[in-house]
Amino acid sequence: MSTTTDALSTEVDRADNEKSQELAPILSGPVSSCVHLGERRPDARSDTGSASGRIIRMTISAVLAAIALAIAWFGIRINAWYGATLGRTAEASELLSGLSVAADVLALLLPAVSRRLWFDRQIGAAAIASGLWVLTVAVALIASVGFASLNIADVTAARTKTASDLQRLAANLEQLRAERLAIRELRSVAAIDAEIQMARPGASAVWKATTGCTDVTMPRSGEVCAPLLALRQARGEAMRRDAIDAELRDLAVENGRLPAVTKADPQADAAAQLARWLTGGFLPITPDDVAMARIAGMVLLPQIGGLVMMLAMALCRAQVRQ
Repeated sequence: MSTTTDALSTEVDRADNEKSQELAPILSGPVSSCVHLGERRPDARSDTGSASGRIIRMTISAVLAAIALAIAWFGIRINAWYGATLGRTAEASELLSGLSVAADVLALLLPAVSRRLWFDRQIGAAAIASGLWVLTVAVALIASVGFASLNIADVTAARTKTASDLQRLAANLEQLRAERLAIRELRSVAAIDAEIQMARPGASAVWKATTGCTDVTMPRSGEVCAPLLALRQARGEAMRRDAIDAELRDLAVENGRLPAVTKADPQADAAAQLARWLTGGFLPITPDDVAMARIAGMVLLPQIGGLVMMLAMALCRAQVRQ
């Protein structure tokens, strides 16, 4: 039985080998069109998407680099200006200004240099570049603080003075207008002087005794000098009226020359009020807090140019690798 089974197995193997040899030329020939139709072709949209992605990345990288250069340019101008103000002589101002410019240029380049050294496995050099960047940023921060505080303080002081002058003028105008309304005399000073001259002969009887109706002590003298005294009082009111009118005109001209400033720092006041309103009064933010935050922002913003440049170069390098 075993011998019969082995013989049958051998015959089956031989038949399979012969059939495979007959089919080998057919399978090794050209592949039919059906096989090609069954293959999966790559989608052409992937190439288009990759190209558009590269364009977008290069555009963003270029925009970031331009922004970094703009930030660096304004930061250099700020620190150069402030450095020049510290010198006692023109030469000293030039030297301090140049030193500030050099520090700003280093602050722009060192972050990218540190990143490149880090990826090149030069850890020590990258650490030195980072330390130098911190040092240059500290120097630039000092200059930026001086520039921001000096200019903001000058502007705020000028607006404070203008607002104070406007308040003073408004108070004077209100006081003078109230006093002017209380004066009922309409005659001019010249007209009253003429009436005084006409009324003077009526007091001739007591003129010498009363020293020209200026020292009236007797009842009869008072009756005689009463018309003259009334005219003199009217003359004084008319003179005061004319003086008030002239002063009101001068104050109006002065008020017109001043700018319409009601607050020394309206930005800080409005921001503080908005913050308190948004937080329901939970955060007791004052205009001084907003002013300090503004100075901090103006000081820190010029120092991020180097970091923005590093991001632009990193994005560009990632695109080149792809």
